[in-house]
Amino acid sequence: RVMVLRDVDRGANRLPRLRFHSDVRAPKCAQLSTRPACSLLFYDKVEKVQVRANGLSEVCILADGAGSASALHAWRASSPASRRCYFVDDAPSDMTTLDRLNALEVSLLSTDAANPDNISPHFACVMVHVSELEFLYLAHTGSRRAVVRYSVDSQTEVLLQDCMWLVP
Repeated sequence: RVMVLRDVDRGANRLPRLRFHSDVRAPKCAQLSTRPACSLLFYDKVEKVQVRANGLSEVCILADGAGSASALHAWRASSPASRRCYFVDDAPSDMTTLDRLNALEVSLLSTDAANPDNISPHFACVMVHVSELEFLYLAHTGSRRAVVRYSVDSQTEVLLQDCMWLVP
């Protein structure tokens, strides 16, 4: 899947968190809710750097008590153009027609997405709590690879568990 990274939170006393947005009806939300372990891959072609973030995902939706604060914050931080996309009645990947798509575009333009209190029930944010980062630098003169692993102790303090070079 390709997703847009919306936020990185390196808050004290917790694992780093990466935030993405999704439609709650998208298959990825159901999949991540039942199997939260995930890997995210980032690649910079110019710098020849690849970073893989491994962790556990948490799907936060506005109707859910536990995740609603994160989802509400993410909703309000989104631009009106981004919020507007979540007011579509049809679910992502539903089959449609060109006429229906044109009608959707007209309908969405009249949606009051500028008001952050006008909330779509279809919005979700996915928080990935990163426990491992793997770095790979690709070069014909010699690649470099390293891994950093975090853990949380019984006092919920984030600890650097491992940091080591690996053979690429």
